[in-house]
This record gives sequence, C-alpha cells and structure tokens, in this order.
Amino acid sequence: MGDEAAIRCMRHCSNDYNIFFVNFPEFCPICKGQIKGSFLVLPPFCVPRPFVSSFQAPYSIVVKPTEGCFLKTYRSGHDLHIGLTSSKGLVYNYDESGVHMDNHLTWPVCIAVDILDILKGYSASVILKDWDKTLCEHSNKSEWTYDKYGPTLHNCYDFVLSFLKDILPGCQGFVGKDSFCNTHIIPRTTKAAQYIDLYRKVVDNGLFVSKANSPD
Repeated sequence: MGDEAAIRCMRHCSNDYNIFFVNFPEFCPICKGQIKGSFLVLPPFCVPRPFVSSFQAPYSIVVKPTEGCFLKTYRSGHDLHIGLTSSKGLVYNYDESGVHMDNHLTWPVCIAVDILDILKGYSASVILKDWDKTLCEHSNKSEWTYDKYGPTLHNCYDFVLSFLKDILPGCQGFVGKDSFCNTHIIPRTTKAAQYIDLYRKVVDNGLFVSKANSPD
C-alpha cells in the first residue's frame, strides 16, 4: 500500500510512555539508555493503519483526497473523492470528465467501507453476485455523463449513493447523504485524521513520545 513506511510503537523503560517510530531508535528518548539488546516493557508492534489500496478492498466504497494523498498533503477541509470498487478492486468513480474505471495505482492509499459492513438485513450473496453487473450498468447510464456533473450537486457522492439505491432496493432513507456520511464516512475519516497526525509527528521528528492511553 503506497510507499509510506509503517509506524511502530513500543515501550522501553516505562509502561507510562509509548514510543512511536519508523526507523528503530538507537537510544530511548525517555531514559537515554541504549535500546538494542535491552529489556523492553512492550516489544514493537505495527500501529494499525486506517488506509488500504483499492486492490485490497473489493465490493467497497472508497474515499481519497481529490488532490494529493492522505498522509503527505491532506488537510482538514480539503475536498474528498469517492468511488466504488468492483470484485477485482477496480474503482468506478465520477467527476467532471464522466465515469472512470481506475486501478489501484490511482487509489493506493484510501479509506474503505466494505459493503458487508452495511448489509444489515440484506442478502449479501445475492447482492455480491450481481455487484459487478449492476456497477457496470449504473456507470453507463446517461445521467452520469461529463456534461451533467456538478461540484456540489450530481457529483461523485451522488454517483455512489445512487448505485447503492440501485443495488439495495427500498433503502432510500438508509443511504441519504447525511445519514450515510454520519454513519459510515465520518467515523472512518476521524480515525484517519488521528493516524495522519501521528504519522506526521513521527516523520517530522524521527520519533514521537506520548503518555500511554493518551489520545495523542
């Protein structure tokens, strides 16, 4: 997934502090002692990342910044772009040029909402069976041509929600813009923002220390 190094966390001399890093540090930033070969209160582990490549997220709704990437350039308030993945992880998405079908090279770092996470009360096997066919048919509808695109109305988000209404009969209220965003997008972007903040602190300073159980 992209070329960003994984963030790791450990505790060296104290259970009270987490040490986050990309490259294993030679000395402990707390006690200043050498780390290699010494006892670790908590051995290193990879911090879970809220991002995936679209290739790793079939049958999903995927989100990425319209410009740049989450980890390096994204800031709160920047525009986001949303699309739908096929069973093979290809991303169908809609913008001012019309509908595109992109591979994972265009969506290497994105937030994903697995359709199985939102299929409460629906037959998953039937929906997944027809997913690719319905996605292709939906993308070829005349309402998704480039000349009908609007940056605030009839945009990439409308394209995704309209597809969900096609494939999930009777769910008009369920996939309203506000309800879908509040239930499925905002919780994931909130986690992503926390990870982005941590990632940049580690990259900018070489490592980052926080109190255990701290929100930082």
